[in-house]
Amino acid sequence: MPHPLSSSSSPREFASDMGLSLEELVALVGGGHGLGKAHAETSGFEGTWTSDPLAFGNAYFTNLLDAQLSAALSPGGDVQYQGIAKDGG
Repeated sequence: MPHPLSSSSSPREFASDMGLSLEELVALVGGGHGLGKAHAETSGFEGTWTSDPLAFGNAYFTNLLDAQLSAALSPGGDVQYQGIAKDGG
């Protein structure tokens, strides 16, 4: 995957350059976000995208559609969004 600040002008262009269909790119990006976490030193953002970053599944996509989010500052000083606990906390 390209660095977050790379010069690729669109996901479609990136997919084409890599010989991927858009469906394959979605699977690759979703899988990458579903496993692991963002690192502030490379992207300015910190944290996981799912509650279990070591389990492969569709939690990343479920969170995109269903999670309630609140804005917070990342360790890098950028605004990022974090999930709000279902109990309101």
